[in-house]
Amino acid sequence: MDKMLNYGFQISETMTATIDKLVRKSLFSLVKDIRNKWHGRERETISLYAFMHLQKLCCRKSILKEPSQICIEGAVPQIKGYKKPEVWKDLIIWPRPKMSCFKKDGNPFYYPLVVMEWKLVKDDKNAKGASEVAKKDTAWLQRFLKESEGKSIGYSIVVCAYKYIWYKRIYPGKETKYEKITDNS
Repeated sequence: MDKMLNYGFQISETMTATIDKLVRKSLFSLVKDIRNKWHGRERETISLYAFMHLQKLCCRKSILKEPSQICIEGAVPQIKGYKKPEVWKDLIIWPRPKMSCFKKDGNPFYYPLVVMEWKLVKDDKNAKGASEVAKKDTAWLQRFLKESEGKSIGYSIVVCAYKYIWYKRIYPGKETKYEKITDNS
């Protein structure tokens, strides 16, 4: 059985637009919170984002229904060409509460709804600089999204100098530009 015949749907354009709005809203909230007054590292920043800014958007009528859909440093199926069958990613949103990528036999099988890869840099970066920092993450996400066959959405997030965030939605085989989020975006 092929990977990802698991939750029985492709992500529709409506779902994608909803997820994009949710991500942008939560990132804007994060920027307002950390601007010039936060000094954590990457993992702490991801935790702050997940527990203070993303979790508060959980709603029974939303795609993000429960906090148990959010996973920090969780496993997803690895892309082809690697020895290990799973890989750990910064932040994952599952399509249903209490999911993981593993089947009962312990093998990775299920793809998440969203995979976010984060970088935190302590200096100012322009869009080109942010793109360079996240180059490997972006390449991996593009391949992963292609292999997920429309079941996952990917984002690259670069937090710069605790002042602003560069983020972009990743598409398989398509280059996109980073968008800057500031506390007055």
